Amino acid sequence: MPRNTPVPAILRRPGVGGIAAMAAISLALRAPITAVPPVAGELQASLGVSAAAIGLLTSIPVLCFGLITPVASGLVRMLGLRVSGVLCLTGVVIGSFLRSGGSFALAVVGTFLIGAGISIGNLVVPVLIGRVYPMRAATLMGGYSSTMNIGSTAATAATAALAIAYGWQLATASWGVLLGGVGLVVWLLFLPAVAVHAAPGSPTPEAASSSTPDSPLPRPRGGFAQTLRSRVGWLLAAAFAAQAMSWYAVTAWLPAALQDVVGLSPAGAGLGASGFQVAGIVGPMLVPVFLAAARRRRLGRPPRDGAAPLDERSDDAALVTAVVAMWAVLPVGMLLAPGGWLWWTLISGVAQGAFFTVIFLLVVRRTSSDNENRRVAALVQSVGYTFAAISPVWVGAVHERVPGWTVLFAMVGVLVVVMGLCGFGAARRPIPPRET
Repeated sequence: MPRNTPVPAILRRPGVGGIAAMAAISLALRAPITAVPPVAGELQASLGVSAAAIGLLTSIPVLCFGLITPVASGLVRMLGLRVSGVLCLTGVVIGSFLRSGGSFALAVVGTFLIGAGISIGNLVVPVLIGRVYPMRAATLMGGYSSTMNIGSTAATAATAALAIAYGWQLATASWGVLLGGVGLVVWLLFLPAVAVHAAPGSPTPEAASSSTPDSPLPRPRGGFAQTLRSRVGWLLAAAFAAQAMSWYAVTAWLPAALQDVVGLSPAGAGLGASGFQVAGIVGPMLVPVFLAAARRRRLGRPPRDGAAPLDERSDDAALVTAVVAMWAVLPVGMLLAPGGWLWWTLISGVAQGAFFTVIFLLVVRRTSSDNENRRVAALVQSVGYTFAAISPVWVGAVHERVPGWTVLFAMVGVLVVVMGLCGFGAARRPIPPRET
């Protein structure tokens, strides 16, 4: 797109344009995936395949997140943010169209394109926030997570009704084609110049503006091998893997557990379990509120004699502790007092949305440059989503061999402990100076 596109100047500023671009791409990063489960029966009947084959359509994107992310990281470095965002949204649009083509082969190809496109987008947004808004990272990471959750919740809630009115093909395609298409236009029009041009080592956004519109990131020192030696990177990867495994296990099996343990009907169990997802919209927005309160309390507290001064690491560690304690409410509550399932579901739902934000906030805060941010985010997502892809299968296999749901909730409890220990360790690591 020509650089003289007639867009109002205010919408090209980082404070407005960048946030609009971020919101547009974020809405398209989960809705195309969550549009499939509500109409799985219709897809199975229309395509003439097994339930396991339909399950593959929900597993492929998660596998892409785990396996394609290292490649996506290299693409973001070589192509820059603007082109990478275009690739992401184009993959979502074309993939959603192909997935509704009427054959299982097209559905698989389309789903792969969706997963590959979103794998790029999963890196583009954290890099955009770290590059343009490092001082507002908590707020915008919360907005990013909440926006994805809004998109996924809307697709989950509305796809079945759309399928009744217009058929499953239009219902499933609409989320990726419409959100991805609108997102592509907004991304191209409103992505601010500083997001495109700024790079580590550039003295100022103004000085960088003389570069080409899609200038890539400079080749990083040390490369990905250096990231593999990063202690904070592996701590965050382990924490995110535990979070992702817990999330996918609960999402896949909580409705069945509510039927067996609490005695809810299938419809009631599905509605009750949806609270876990809906509450996830609220959680990310509470992260900046908590950090702001923690900072005010820290700055207003007189120093103690002989005690180490508190800093942002103390705030981050307190945030991790609070969120993990809320996450633990669901497995502990279902084991000890299943009658309070609604409260446990909502409290842990808030926590699962918040912890996703915490992980990638720590990625921004514990890295010193765009390239390090990108590489650590790629490591975290590759490890986390690879483990997440096997989580529902693993839990299902255990449940078949061990009757009841005690083992499921005990396993989620163990994962929450791992999440907390690794997240706390990462939060206590030093905060490096940001390269300018």
